[in-house]
Amino acid sequence: MKPCNRLLEEDNGGSYILKDDAYTAYAEMCEQHGERTTTPDKFKDVVSKMASLDVETAQPRSITPGDSREQAWKYVRFSEQAKDLLGD
Repeated sequence: MKPCNRLLEEDNGGSYILKDDAYTAYAEMCEQHGERTTTPDKFKDVVSKMASLDVETAQPRSITPGDSREQAWKYVRFSEQAKDLLGD
């Protein structure tokens, strides 16, 4: 689960990232490095418990279209390496 540390960084400004987007970046990074992935639920559990990140689960409307309220983490942002994996 070491890729988590390369994908996410703390952001005290209150940024949000969708949990599904974080898993997509994680899976892409694992594939590029020939590492095995874990399940999406295990990944989300590990990120929520990472000592280096103080995250909060939220369902913000501000980052999803319409009235959708997908699960997200607050107080975390993607590292530059993760942004490259996600594309647009």
